[in-house]
Amino acid sequence: MPKFNFSAKVTLTTVIFIVFSAVALNFAWFSPWGILAVGAVLLWVIVTGFTILKVISSKAHKLEEVAWESSQKGLQFLSAQKELDLNYQAKIQDLSLKETRASSQINQLLAGLDGSADGIIILDSSRKVVYLNKAAQNLVGLNPNEAFGKSYDDIFQFYRGTDQINGFEICPNILDLKEDRIVLDEHGVKVIAKSGKENLINLTSQITRQAHMVNLGCIITLHDASKDKEFENMKMDFVSMAAHELRTPITSIHGYLDVFTKENSDKLSDDAKGLLNKVAIATQQLQALVENLLSVSKIERGALKTNMERIDYLTIVKQITDEINVRAKDKNIKLTVEWPKVQSLIIEADKVRIGEVIMNLLSNAINYTPATGTIKVWLENDANSVTTCIADSGQGIPKEAIPHLFGKFFRVVQKLGQESKSNGLGLYITKSVIDLHHGRIWVDSEVGKG
Repeated sequence: MPKFNFSAKVTLTTVIFIVFSAVALNFAWFSPWGILAVGAVLLWVIVTGFTILKVISSKAHKLEEVAWESSQKGLQFLSAQKELDLNYQAKIQDLSLKETRASSQINQLLAGLDGSADGIIILDSSRKVVYLNKAAQNLVGLNPNEAFGKSYDDIFQFYRGTDQINGFEICPNILDLKEDRIVLDEHGVKVIAKSGKENLINLTSQITRQAHMVNLGCIITLHDASKDKEFENMKMDFVSMAAHELRTPITSIHGYLDVFTKENSDKLSDDAKGLLNKVAIATQQLQALVENLLSVSKIERGALKTNMERIDYLTIVKQITDEINVRAKDKNIKLTVEWPKVQSLIIEADKVRIGEVIMNLLSNAINYTPATGTIKVWLENDANSVTTCIADSGQGIPKEAIPHLFGKFFRVVQKLGQESKSNGLGLYITKSVIDLHHGRIWVDSEVGKG
């Protein structure tokens, strides 16, 4: 069934009104047609009024519904806005609390860093200073205002010997850092302060992943070694003085003992000869210790000199191996030497010092190789260098001990927690002599494999 909207109904009743109005004008009011026309007009008025009222009522109802829905949405919006305001305020309070805690932690950290006895310098990724503590300020002679934001190369003077340590060496650019890394670890570094004062430090530069992620380059630690050096010098002065004082009486004891043994050889019993032999060995060991202490003293003072000359290295090695082979045979150890296919190896070295190095290494091999063991010596050479290799079938060295093997007074702990019987100076002296020859010495070893 067709439906008419409001405008259609009004139009239809208007047409009816016009038609019957025209009829009423042509007929008398009390005639049938006049009454019909007047009734039609009244009907038009009633229908039109009722339609208008119905439409108005419908519109008003809809407006009322819309207003109610709008009010509900408004209330929901206000409720949501209030909840958002409360959440926002809570988050602001939470962030403020976290900021306060973070600020407190940072202040505590900075206070700890400032109280550190070691100097600490932090550089950003472009090697500009973002922090230096009080100890670092004292060492480099700069206050924070003079250092902050300045490039490392512009304000710091760190020297390894006569070579200055530049910014790239101390804080390299590493794009893909997967783990924390120590990029530089130097002892005996000279730092020249702004005033010109020189200090001796141990310097360590480290890059960490966390710092790298926040655009920090590296963390530099400066340990003031000046006092350590003074104490070390005092200690070495005492050692040197004691060694010098012991040298003369030990030499005299050794000499008198040797003369006494030779002159009374036919009068002494085997037991007496054995005891005198042990005394002679102990005297030689004590004499070797004194000489080692004197050598260490010279090394520490930079007074150990070398007399460099052109020598045949093959001749030196042959003399030492022939001499040490007597000791090897006494211990039932097989010593073999593989010679290179050349008649001579001419090198520039200190004949005495390099001989001491080979003797010390072979003595260690004999001392730590059990009876019926083997020691093998071979040489490798090229146009620029000669490498002497010594392998034995001894006890081997624990992996954790190898980095400390060439340090002063270091002794390897053997089975059952027993330390070696050496004084811990031989390898230190050996490495120092090799360093003076601009060479390199290293160890490869496994426990139980030599």
